[in-house]
Order: sequence, then C-alpha cells, then structure tokens
Amino acid sequence: MPELVSKRAQVARIRRTAVRALADYPVDEPRLSFIAHGENTTFRVDSRDDRFLLRVHRPNRHGPGVDSRVAVGSELAWLTALQAGSELSVPTPIRARDGQWTTVVDGRVCSVLGWQGGRMQAANPRSVHFRRLGGVLARLHDHASGWAPPSGFVRMRWDWETFFGNTMEYGGVPAAACWDLLPAPLRAQFDEVARRMRTVMADLGSKPEPSA
Repeated sequence: MPELVSKRAQVARIRRTAVRALADYPVDEPRLSFIAHGENTTFRVDSRDDRFLLRVHRPNRHGPGVDSRVAVGSELAWLTALQAGSELSVPTPIRARDGQWTTVVDGRVCSVLGWQGGRMQAANPRSVHFRRLGGVLARLHDHASGWAPPSGFVRMRWDWETFFGNTMEYGGVPAAACWDLLPAPLRAQFDEVARRMRTVMADLGSKPEPSA
C-alpha cells in the first residue's frame, strides 16, 4: 500500500510541481490559486495579462499501459478541433514553449488551458440547465461523428471494465482494492448495479451506432 499523506501535504507538494511546470509555458509573472484536488489537482493562474487553468494530472489515470502524456495531448487535440469546427465554447489549450501540449514535472503530466468563464450550477440546477447540457452533448456527438482523430490519438474506453472492474487506479491503489474498502452492504448494492449494467452495456455494443 502507498504511504498515507494528508490532503494538505499532497496539495503542497503538487503546488511545487505546478510552479515548476509553469516555467515551461509562456505565462508571465504567474500567481497560483488552489482550486481542487481530486480527479486532477487544479490551480487558477493569474498572469500579468491573462488567466489560465493549470492541471496536474493524476498518475495512471487512463488505464494500464496507456501513456498519460499521449492521452492528455489527445484530449487537447480534440479541444482544438472543437474550437475550429464547432460553435461550442471550450477552453483553449496552451502549448508549452517547446510546442508540446503538455509538460512532465516530477513524473506528473501537466497541462494549461485558457480560463473558461461561467458559473457552477450543480447546487441549484434548473430545467433550462439540463436542456442546455443536452444541446451541448448533442453537438459534441455530432462533431465527434465526423471528426477524424490524428494519428496516435488515445483516450480511455469507458466500458464496463473501466466503470466496475480493475482498470482505474486511485492514489496508487488499484480499483479492485478500492472496491474492497466499501462496507459490505454498500458493496452488495454496487455489485448488483454492476451486474445489471454488464447486461445493458453488452446489449448496447461498442460500435459508433448503438444497437439498442
């Protein structure tokens, strides 16, 4: 099992990584403000002339045998294509000084995006927000159906194994070991959901056009 480190100590360590990562980007006089520590560790970056989002990506986020730097770069390539080929408002990926989408510091993949204005509505959503979300998802699917990914494009496959199996890793702990940490009654409920979803996802198939 990995060494247990407090969240505060983790964030302090990752903040030092973030500061070093910013040296690889054309951002003048950056000032970092911590946002969140979860799926990624994120910081708001205020520079002399602009504002950015810096992400320090969680290791082994994209499954076994997948190069995280390639996977994150693939995400940013799609964002760039969305900007050029759709009317969706998406963050602008920022290239590092060497022309790459990402940089690696202390073994962690880091990326920088232009700041995306807006408000979080999770605490008080209304029907209009769900309609807008549905419209955005439809346009994302429409763009993806006609877009040819560049050579080497890699992203996680969100199948049954990724959701319920042992693909993911959390803080150095394999997903199977995380499932074992759940209290028995809760684990039983998740096992039932997983059992039902195996059938549903198998019926849907994996082709671009679902069979059901």
